Amino acid sequence: GGGAPRALDAAPPDDTRGGPRYPHFLPDGRHFLFTDQSRIFLASVDGGDVRKLLDKGSRAEFANGHLFFADGGHLMAQPFDPSSLALSGEPRQVASGVGSGWSSTVERTFSVSAAGNLVFWGGHTVPLSELVWLDLNGRPIGRVGDRAHIMGVAGNAAGSLVAIEVIDPARDEW
Repeated sequence: GGGAPRALDAAPPDDTRGGPRYPHFLPDGRHFLFTDQSRIFLASVDGGDVRKLLDKGSRAEFANGHLFFADGGHLMAQPFDPSSLALSGEPRQVASGVGSGWSSTVERTFSVSAAGNLVFWGGHTVPLSELVWLDLNGRPIGRVGDRAHIMGVAGNAAGSLVAIEVIDPARDEW
């Protein structure tokens, strides 16, 4: 199912900052968020205009009625209505010390589930790390896998599973 893959031209009109990166689909399955290194955009698989949502930030995700993005090392959340595709209110900081990924500060390694569960990495290189489940008070409640050079994380909608991207720096393999 799903049909044949096709390329989308979702570049911002003034594509001078490295092109579209880190797409994240909204609940309707037609619209998606992406970044171009320092701005957050909204586009559709149906084509049409690409709209700038924020003039700052990193990769972005939608969950629990909010647009999540990193601004520097701070993870921010701003109310977002996926029906009207509009931001409202002011962004608020939900975490600090969110680290950047292997090759770019725009990566800001975090993931938010549809239920609002959050996981992020607080480093700036790719050291030997481990993922730890935390309760709502920030207390560790479990470990995920073995220590590894973790590049990326993504949680499922139920908050019960996490996928990790691991690199072997000795072999330069992902």
